[in-house]
Amino acid sequence: MRFPLLLLCVLFVLVPTTMAQAPAPTESVVTPAAVAWARRVHIEPVLAQAIMRAADLHRIPRSLAFAVVQVESGFDPTARSASNALGLTQILLSTARDVDPTATVEKLLTPAYNAHVGMEYLRRLLDRYQQDPRLALIAYNSGMRVADSLAMLYTSEYARVVLAKAYP
Repeated sequence: MRFPLLLLCVLFVLVPTTMAQAPAPTESVVTPAAVAWARRVHIEPVLAQAIMRAADLHRIPRSLAFAVVQVESGFDPTARSASNALGLTQILLSTARDVDPTATVEKLLTPAYNAHVGMEYLRRLLDRYQQDPRLALIAYNSGMRVADSLAMLYTSEYARVVLAKAYP
């Protein structure tokens, strides 16, 4: 009788210690879903994980998030446009500062941060345009004035390309 009781006491003491020492999930943990997306779009799983986390956090469909990043930067986290749009989501520093006043060029060249800011901005646009992805994408690419003008609402080649990739 003493042996099982002793074993129970040892287990009681060791199990919490062992569990406490297990590494907590971090940004570097890559999920099977991220691996699947990475294979689908031919990028590194860590990059896919960053895009997925940002999309999920901001309630953006993953297919839309990956399509935006693919069209904007070709999945290049160091991309810079002639107009100084930066990183995966090709967001301007001034726009990023509307989302996060602490945004810097250095931060925007960090994939996880850039994806987060870009997807938060896209969420704001989706909310502004009553969840209409066409209008949100026109605003994302060309600005809200263009999206607000009736002449341009559904003629954007950019929105057509992104939506074709997001919803094949």
